[in-house]
Amino acid sequence: MGDSAINRNRLFFLSISNIIGYLLGEIGGSINKKVVSAVKDSIIKHSNHRDVPAHFKFDFSFSLIKGYDHISNFRFTYNNYNEKQSFDKKIINAFNVLNYNYKTRYNTLKLKEIFNAIKVRDKHQTTFGMDWPIGSYPRLKIYLEELLISDSQKSRLNKISTISKIINFNGEDIITALKDYLISVIGIDFFCDSTYSIKIYNYSKHLSLGRYRDLLTWRQYAYFENFFEKFTKEKSAFYQIAYRFDKGGHLIPLKILKIYENNISDFSSSYKEIFNFLKCWNLRSHLNAIEDLIKICDKNDFVMYPCIISTDRKRNQGMNYKADLHFSIKHKSYV
Repeated sequence: MGDSAINRNRLFFLSISNIIGYLLGEIGGSINKKVVSAVKDSIIKHSNHRDVPAHFKFDFSFSLIKGYDHISNFRFTYNNYNEKQSFDKKIINAFNVLNYNYKTRYNTLKLKEIFNAIKVRDKHQTTFGMDWPIGSYPRLKIYLEELLISDSQKSRLNKISTISKIINFNGEDIITALKDYLISVIGIDFFCDSTYSIKIYNYSKHLSLGRYRDLLTWRQYAYFENFFEKFTKEKSAFYQIAYRFDKGGHLIPLKILKIYENNISDFSSSYKEIFNFLKCWNLRSHLNAIEDLIKICDKNDFVMYPCIISTDRKRNQGMNYKADLHFSIKHKSYV
């Protein structure tokens, strides 16, 4: 391995550690830093790829609550694109870290069943995620991504059916509801009490809220319309509509995501619409945090760039408007 690749790998892992450390410092003491570090290490360390940042994607995110000027709900995700080692074992180890530290029941047996039925090394991309809300246990997440590239519609529906059977969900109702949609991602959330939720993401090049009118109250429709009117400057993007289902196959309120294309070379339009939005929601500390994180990455020769802005709107949610902002990093030589 050349010196340049070794140095990029070192700075990549250092940037990830610095980002996580900064965000946990902003959130405060309710999240166990040692456990987060142990989960992160079980997933990210010991890659034998020559040039890790060229072949792996690390994302991180936090929640935005209108009028609440404080970082909350820390998350990170990491995928196995070109992973040469056994990524499924790394994910199982991450589950075990939490079960050991908290005596929780994240169901590793069901996880193994899913990996036995749907191989991690298949053409789709597998992503691990951890979402840690303040004052609660983490949610562990598995995403099967790039399905529009790797799978036919029949294969995508078969994956939903297989996962549903393993975790005892009503997969037939889910498939009936979504059989005519462009399914791009399948997600499974694992909770600490051996319960689950399934999320199915529908790809859309443009956001056409009218298509989902029957699934939304007029308040939800108006909220989504008003929210995404603030995000029109960056044109290199597409949308995903996340359908979330509980065990009975019942639809939980929709989540809508604007996904910034990963081949953007100039992020000024992306950042401009995000900064304008943060000012609109009066979230000054989030602006400062993003600027600090950009500097942290820049110091290590990495560029931090926006990859997702998302929001949902629950019924009877009142004025507690919430959104999630996701970023990723890439080495400057790849920009």
